[in-house]
Amino acid sequence: MSNVTFKLTGPLFEQETIKMGSEQALNDIGLLGVGLVQNQLITGHGFLNGDLYRAISFAKTGDMQITIDSGKSMNGENIVYADYIERGSSNRGGGNYRMFETALKELNSGNTMSELTEKVIARELEGNRLRGLGL
Repeated sequence: MSNVTFKLTGPLFEQETIKMGSEQALNDIGLLGVGLVQNQLITGHGFLNGDLYRAISFAKTGDMQITIDSGKSMNGENIVYADYIERGSSNRGGGNYRMFETALKELNSGNTMSELTEKVIARELEGNRLRGLGL
């Protein structure tokens, strides 16, 4: 199955405020990742009728973990050719677009994920600090 999984671990992420911010950051990473995969699917490059494009989504798949996928676990509809489009086929060629792999590389390049996570957690901490002051 073609997919990408992100998981945040460690005692820091168990603190309630950090956990709330981290879950929001994972949600934002999921939305960004889905967009990065979908943007690669264009006519002549993995896009035929839009079924695969529409099937790409993300879901919480564990504690502090999301998976970006196109399978039936995400939306009830298994896109059987997603792996063919992603990886190609040794006996038929074609495909090999690596849209999930490319999206993962883009999310990991630079500081995209860490900056997004830091921003969301900082926003959550700031909001809690202000609420604690009665503002």
